[in-house]
Parts: sequence; structure tokens; C-alpha cells
Amino acid sequence: MSRGRLNDRYPQLLTAQVVQAVANEYEVVTVPLPVPRYGGSASRPFVFELVRAFIIPTWTIHDTATAAITIQVSTLDLGEIDFADPRVFIRQEVLESFTTSGATIHNNSFQIDFCVGDRGLLIGTDNIYLAVDTGVTQSLATVTASFEYRLITVSASEYIGIVQSQQ
Repeated sequence: MSRGRLNDRYPQLLTAQVVQAVANEYEVVTVPLPVPRYGGSASRPFVFELVRAFIIPTWTIHDTATAAITIQVSTLDLGEIDFADPRVFIRQEVLESFTTSGATIHNNSFQIDFCVGDRGLLIGTDNIYLAVDTGVTQSLATVTASFEYRLITVSASEYIGIVQSQQ
């Protein structure tokens, strides 16, 4: 499996944000990937190589509460949080329990490195989906995600395998 770098040594940054409109409801945003579909050769298509992800969830808690925030990033809009689905490549649940006399704002940011050696996670779809859900409380969540990526080329047979496994 030969992979070319397209002279894209240094990662680019793609940022997306999902804002919950209603508490305790699944909310998803489609993130189009900046992968050119034209200009490459037929035998060496472009793919998105995810190097690192920075996820920043923020939510407000009122009164006595237990906060549960669930975040997922996948290659398909699943319609719900589903950690068992193999197309989900970022899964995170944040739980907090505390008592306050007023509203507090929390953020538990985290980073995920997808590199093994110098290779990251290859994504062959046109979009990824950033989703959030809250539970047990009436809090609204906002999740901001920044993705470091590179564009690389792969063989046509490898590209077909990547796309088939992510649809």
C-alpha cells in the first residue's frame, strides 16, 4: 500500500462546531472535507488523512445536576449516539456530578492523536459528522472540534476499500 504525500508535510486545520438547540437531544453537524475530487490521476485518488483532533465541549449547569455529555465523530450520520458502530472514530463521554447555587460553565477539552508512526487515519468519504447529546440534565452543549489533516494519494484499490468500509 503505497501512499504519497502530495507535498503536504505540514497539517492543515479544519474547524467545526455543533450547538445543541434543545437539551437532551441528539444534534449533528455535517463537516465537508476539503478533498479535491478532480485534478488527481485516476489511479491515485486523493484522501483525507486525519492526524489529530482537538475537541472542546462546553456546557452550562443550573442548580443541582449530573451532567452527561456524549460526543462522537463518524463518517456517516447515524441519527443517534452509537459507540458500537465501526464508522465512529471519536467517542467521548463526560460525566460530572456536583451541586451549585447558580449556573456554572464547564469545559473538558481533549486531544486525540491518530498517528501511528507518521501515518494518520485515512478517510475516503466527502463528509464527517460531529454529533453531541446530553443526558440526565437540562444543559445545552456546544462542541468545537478542530481537525489537523493532510491530503495524500492512495492506490485505486486502497481507495475503494476505504470508502466501502466507511459507508
